[in-house]
Amino acid sequence: MWALIKLCIFDLDGTLIDTLQDLADSTNFALQKHGFPVRTLQEYRAFVSDGLPRLVERALGENYRPELAPALISDYNRYYRVHYKDHSRVYAGIQELLQGLRALGVKLAVVSNKPDELLQLVVNDMFPRHTFDMVQGKDDRFPLKPDPAAVNHVLQEMAVEPDDTIYIGDSGADILTAHNAGIKVIGVAWGFREAGHLKEVGADYIAENPDDIMSLVLQSAVRTE
Repeated sequence: MWALIKLCIFDLDGTLIDTLQDLADSTNFALQKHGFPVRTLQEYRAFVSDGLPRLVERALGENYRPELAPALISDYNRYYRVHYKDHSRVYAGIQELLQGLRALGVKLAVVSNKPDELLQLVVNDMFPRHTFDMVQGKDDRFPLKPDPAAVNHVLQEMAVEPDDTIYIGDSGADILTAHNAGIKVIGVAWGFREAGHLKEVGADYIAENPDDIMSLVLQSAVRTE
C-alpha cells in the first residue's frame, strides 16, 4: 500500500498570495511619513521574505538606524491593516490546489514571517473558512524563519513527522527553514524569487504552477508495507 504526505506547510506572501504591491505601499507610507525616500516595486521584490524588521532595514538602506525601526514598523502595521488587499490576490490555481489537497485528506498549514495578527487577518479574509488546519505567523514565541521553531511547533501541534510533510515557499528563507526542520521543500517559480535562485539555495523540487504541487504530492507517496 501507498500513503500520501500527511501535511503541506505553505508560506503566504509570494506563495499563496501576490502581496508585493501592498507590502511595498505599506512600507513606502511609513518611509514617506518619516521623511525618507520611497523604494520601487522591483526593489521590494528583493527586500521581502525575511520579516518586517529586515524589510524596514533594507528599505531605509544607508539611512537605517536601529532606533528608527519601531516607529516605521508601527506605521507600516497601521497602514497595512487597512490596505492589505488593495492589490493582493490569491494566485491563479491556488484555491483549487488547496481544495484538492483537502479532498485527499492532506492537512494544510501556513507558516509566515508576517506578524501573526496580520497573517490571521489576511488568511481569514482571503481563503474560505477551515481551509487551513493551522496558521502561524511571527509572534514572541518564535524567531523568524529560517529558524525552524515555528515549523517545529506546527509539526508538534498537528502530530505529524517531518518525513510526512512537504513545505512550499518562494524564498531562500523558506528553503532553509524547511531544511532546518528536516522537511522536503518545493520552491514555487511564480513568487518573489526566480526559480534559479531557489535551486541554488537547495529547493528539492521546483513548481512552475500549482498543478505541479499536486503532482509532486502524489509522487511523494511512500510505501507502507
